[in-house]
Amino acid sequence: MNTPLTPLQNLAAPAFPGQSSDLMTERNSTRTEHAGQRIAHIDDDPDIRDTVKRILHVNGYAVESYQTMRDFTT
Repeated sequence: MNTPLTPLQNLAAPAFPGQSSDLMTERNSTRTEHAGQRIAHIDDDPDIRDTVKRILHVNGYAVESYQTMRDFTT
């Protein structure tokens, strides 16, 4: 029983209920929505800080990352 594979670009169904099938349009509108909004993120794990910063940046937020609360307040 060989099932042919469908190329990814032909998959139109959303991955999650309510998710738009046109992710680029959705991502661009989200960037515009959050333009100019800033977030301060504090975490002692550099990998977490970097990951959170990248995700928020892609979604249109300006992010300031800090290792400790003391770094944030000074």
